[in-house]
Amino acid sequence: MTSNSPAISPADVPVAAKLEALLTLQRLDSQLDEIRRVRGDLPEEVRDLEDEIAGYEVRMKKFDEEVAGANGKGSSPIMPAPTSWCWFSSLMSS
Repeated sequence: MTSNSPAISPADVPVAAKLEALLTLQRLDSQLDEIRRVRGDLPEEVRDLEDEIAGYEVRMKKFDEEVAGANGKGSSPIMPAPTSWCWFSSLMSS
């Protein structure tokens, strides 16, 4: 693509404009570095979150087993089994 305006030589560009262009370039380069750093950390972050989810699933499974075991002994999820109150009644009678 050709332009009708004549090419500007680097000597004709003021020093302030060159410094502003350099500053803009450095900012863009810093932003690219940050993107690369974050992109590099993402797989590790995803692995950490997957491990955390797996841990929660194990805890939920154990909790469900505990609830199912308690329900199988005749207790309800709302009221504990009567045997769990025995320690309390022995304290009250002494």
